[in-house]
Amino acid sequence: MDLYRLHGTSSKEFEPLQLEHVFANCISLIEWPVRLKNLPELLPSNLHRLDVTISTVPKRDTRLMTILAPAESTWKERLRTLVDEGIVEDLLCTEDN
Repeated sequence: MDLYRLHGTSSKEFEPLQLEHVFANCISLIEWPVRLKNLPELLPSNLHRLDVTISTVPKRDTRLMTILAPAESTWKERLRTLVDEGIVEDLLCTEDN
């Protein structure tokens, strides 16, 4: 979902998106997530959260994808399984404390 046209100043403007339902029942990719920065009550719980950031590396013509899962997230084990089974060969899993 693209939140670009939303201001992120009131939870009312997000009501038509039915975020609670979407986060509980769907996989959601959010463009312009900064619009939710001031409304953390609208975000999914850490149990189901996975943050993905894609950036370019200057002067190397490469992209870097960073995937962050909170310690209690169900995604952490899912990603580890993908790496262990060789499905994602170029994913480096690290654990920060």
